[in-house]
Amino acid sequence: MTQPRHPPAILLMGPTAVLPEAVAMALADRFPVELISVDSAQVFTDMDVGTAKPDRQTLARYPHRLIDLITPEQSYSAA
Repeated sequence: MTQPRHPPAILLMGPTAVLPEAVAMALADRFPVELISVDSAQVFTDMDVGTAKPDRQTLARYPHRLIDLITPEQSYSAA
């Protein structure tokens, strides 16, 4: 029995200071990739300052998943 083939995944992880977001957007310019944020603060709405969340123009050009999903009053778990 053969295993189903999945597309390769590129994972860019690092602190904000090393600009993984800029590398991800450069890849999105060249390849058909999907950007998924795994930043623990970017999941919250109304927390744009201090989270390095992409601005509206950037999000319009490079849609991201898992940004602005819940309010800070709501709880969630990545587990």
